Amino acid sequence: MEISVSSAKQLGKLISAVRKSQGLDQKTIGEFSGNSINTVGDFEKGSGSLSVNRLFDLMESLGIEMKIDFTSYLRVA
Repeated sequence: MEISVSSAKQLGKLISAVRKSQGLDQKTIGEFSGNSINTVGDFEKGSGSLSVNRLFDLMESLGIEMKIDFTSYLRVA
Protein backbone atom coordinates (compact mmCIF):
# COMPACT_ATOMS: atom_id res chain seq x y z
CA MET A 1 0.00 0.00 0.00
CA GLU A 2 1.29 3.46 -0.85
CA ILE A 3 0.24 6.53 1.10
CA SER A 4 1.23 10.10 0.31
CA VAL A 5 2.58 12.01 3.31
CA SER A 6 3.46 15.70 3.15
CA SER A 7 4.12 16.63 6.78
CA ALA A 8 5.70 15.29 9.95
CA LYS A 9 2.28 15.36 11.62
CA GLN A 10 0.82 13.12 8.90
CA LEU A 11 3.79 10.77 9.20
CA GLY A 12 3.27 10.61 12.96
CA LYS A 13 -0.38 9.65 12.49
CA LEU A 14 0.62 6.99 9.96
CA ILE A 15 3.23 5.54 12.31
CA SER A 16 0.66 5.46 15.12
CA ALA A 17 -1.88 3.67 12.92
CA VAL A 18 0.64 1.09 11.71
CA ARG A 19 1.91 0.48 15.25
CA LYS A 20 -1.62 -0.05 16.58
CA SER A 21 -2.53 -2.33 13.65
CA GLN A 22 0.42 -4.52 14.64
CA GLY A 23 -0.77 -4.66 18.26
CA LEU A 24 2.31 -2.84 19.57
CA ASP A 25 2.44 -0.18 22.27
CA GLN A 26 4.68 2.88 22.24
CA LYS A 27 7.03 1.41 24.83
CA THR A 28 7.67 -1.73 22.79
CA ILE A 29 8.20 0.08 19.50
CA GLY A 30 10.44 2.55 21.29
CA GLU A 31 12.59 -0.31 22.55
CA PHE A 32 12.72 -1.89 19.07
CA SER A 33 13.77 1.38 17.47
CA GLY A 34 16.01 2.88 20.16
CA ASN A 35 13.56 5.69 20.96
CA SER A 36 11.96 6.48 24.31
CA ILE A 37 8.23 6.05 24.87
CA ASN A 38 7.94 9.84 25.19
CA THR A 39 9.76 10.40 21.90
CA VAL A 40 7.48 7.95 20.08
CA GLY A 41 4.36 9.43 21.66
CA ASP A 42 5.34 13.01 20.92
CA PHE A 43 6.17 12.21 17.30
CA GLU A 44 2.90 10.34 16.81
CA LYS A 45 0.99 13.35 18.17
CA GLY A 46 2.88 15.72 15.90
CA SER A 47 4.48 17.60 18.79
CA GLY A 48 7.94 16.05 18.69
CA SER A 49 10.76 15.63 16.25
CA LEU A 50 13.23 12.88 15.43
CA SER A 51 16.60 12.84 13.78
CA VAL A 52 16.53 11.25 10.35
CA ASN A 53 18.37 8.20 11.69
CA ARG A 54 15.90 7.75 14.56
CA LEU A 55 12.99 8.19 12.17
CA PHE A 56 14.33 5.48 9.86
CA ASP A 57 14.92 3.20 12.87
CA LEU A 58 11.30 3.72 13.93
CA MET A 59 9.97 3.12 10.44
CA GLU A 60 12.14 0.03 9.96
CA SER A 61 10.91 -1.47 13.23
CA LEU A 62 7.35 -1.19 11.88
CA GLY A 63 8.16 -2.41 8.37
CA ILE A 64 7.50 0.99 6.79
CA GLU A 65 9.55 1.83 3.71
CA MET A 66 9.91 5.38 2.43
CA LYS A 67 9.72 6.14 -1.28
CA ILE A 68 10.32 9.63 -2.59
CA ASP A 69 8.71 10.73 -5.84
CA PHE A 70 10.41 13.71 -7.38
CA THR A 71 9.44 13.13 -11.01
CA SER A 72 7.27 16.24 -11.09
CA TYR A 73 10.36 18.31 -10.33
CA LEU A 74 12.45 16.96 -13.19
CA ARG A 75 12.78 19.18 -16.21
CA VAL A 76 11.96 17.67 -19.53
CA ALA A 77 14.62 18.58 -22.09
